[in-house]
Amino acid sequence: MNKQTQDKNLLTGLRILCALKTKFYLSVFLLLVSCLFASEGIRAKAMGGAYGSVTGDVESFLYNPAGIGSAKDAQVQITYNPLYPGVADIRNITLGYLQPFLTKKEHKILAASVYYNNFVISDIISTDTFGLGFAASFKFLPFVSDEKPVTDILLGLKFEYVNRKYIYETEYEDLLFSSGNSKAFLKLGLGATVRIIKDIAAGVYLHNLNQPDQGLAGVDKLPLLFGASASYEKAFETLKLLGTLGMEVQNSEAELKAGVEAWFFSTIAVRAGVEYPVRNNVRIAAGLGFKKKLGKIGIGVDGSIVFIPAIYHSISKVHNYAVALTAFF
Repeated sequence: MNKQTQDKNLLTGLRILCALKTKFYLSVFLLLVSCLFASEGIRAKAMGGAYGSVTGDVESFLYNPAGIGSAKDAQVQITYNPLYPGVADIRNITLGYLQPFLTKKEHKILAASVYYNNFVISDIISTDTFGLGFAASFKFLPFVSDEKPVTDILLGLKFEYVNRKYIYETEYEDLLFSSGNSKAFLKLGLGATVRIIKDIAAGVYLHNLNQPDQGLAGVDKLPLLFGASASYEKAFETLKLLGTLGMEVQNSEAELKAGVEAWFFSTIAVRAGVEYPVRNNVRIAAGLGFKKKLGKIGIGVDGSIVFIPAIYHSISKVHNYAVALTAFF
């Protein structure tokens, strides 16, 4: 199930389930159509999810694992993202850590990233995800050997262990899972990015490479997702601009993404983005960012909000907001 299918089902299902006012069934429904939102970064969310070619960021792991390969600083991040407030009690918390390693070779960087996500719906259903990723950055000299390297190729691989279960025993155990009251599975992903010139980068990535069985009643294996993205950045004296475009394809359905970011004085960021599922409703995003260096440690704060217009007008102004705190050292 991809995001555009989720949104289409969400619009219809929320109308019905809110009328029924049945907490458990609402929770099960939201799990089926919204669980993939747990794998979104805050900065990336504000830029419409067009993040497959953005590198050097702890959030890159969630989109294109190759992106962590160009990180220069270690990063720790915690995010909080309550989905659809006012409709259901959904708590979505993520912890991430990124550690770069400089090798003896001048033009090679290795990096590793770990993350943990806890996704809880109405104290009934809980999903715990543990992720581990590795990436390498290779810099190549251009045609003239005495010039500085300008071509970066990043390669990344990630593993995600997902454990989904009922929090308490319930008589509805066979409603969500094909058998029992829990299911664990492993997801594999890989990606690559290339930066041929300083200002332009491109990336491709695959999620659910092994197409794992989610163990859900009436739901097939998690389908393969293919993504591609390109970005352009330009720095001025007091302003840094970043523009991104992306596309994801899953189950033969495509989703187009676009985002922009502007940093003022390397301290305050303004972001905006849009996602357009070809067969469904547009999603509009916006966000702010702040970062400051305090001695050897940097602190960053990011926020984002996403509106789905069809749902916003139909289900009491439903929206999706998130905040993140990041430390750089």
